[in-house]
Amino acid sequence: MNNKYFKNHAYFCTSYFASILYYSKIVQFSHIFIEKNEFYVKQTYRNRCQILSANGVLNLSVPIKKMDKPKTIIKDVKIDYSEQWQQKHFKAIESAYNSSPFYEYCIEDFIPIFKKKYVFLLDLNNEIFNIITDYLEEKIIFEYTDSFIEISENRENDFRYKIDTKHEFADDKNFNCTEYKQVFSDRFLFVPNLSILDLLFNKGEQTTWYLQKTYKQ
Repeated sequence: MNNKYFKNHAYFCTSYFASILYYSKIVQFSHIFIEKNEFYVKQTYRNRCQILSANGVLNLSVPIKKMDKPKTIIKDVKIDYSEQWQQKHFKAIESAYNSSPFYEYCIEDFIPIFKKKYVFLLDLNNEIFNIITDYLEEKIIFEYTDSFIEISENRENDFRYKIDTKHEFADDKNFNCTEYKQVFSDRFLFVPNLSILDLLFNKGEQTTWYLQKTYKQ
């Protein structure tokens, strides 16, 4: 399929419980392409996210199996289950958000994520993406790219390498992560741009409204 014929579309990398910035851009478009033919990039949101725990910001990372080649296509990256990362991640999320207003309402949809053993990282992230977008009050068409889309400085709707741990969200002048009440607001100042889980568990049905007003093109 030739991607260039779609209107109101954008390109994103795959992501594990992506950031608020990521989804604030997602809701601006009706057609989303996830890049599955890029080389896997270490230490990015492709396999990690950030939540707010009782001890502050906590990084959760999905372990990846050792790769045979120096560069591996993201669609071929496999998850390592030699350690019980699913149990650790779920316990961390439960501990961080079980007192949030919408935890009980949302968590049942995510429990299967931490029980099923996905072979490929892309499949895990895809399942998460589908669950999250089901909560958003927007009609979003999603598909993978057929081939790698070349990077262009002039392509404003290409967010594949603009949203990751190596780029500060503050550099995006269109993004304004306004303060909302977080679980541990009694001990920490507001922490912006965490995983979408932080927003969903704290804002619930207001999540889409918050995302729409947070990012403006």
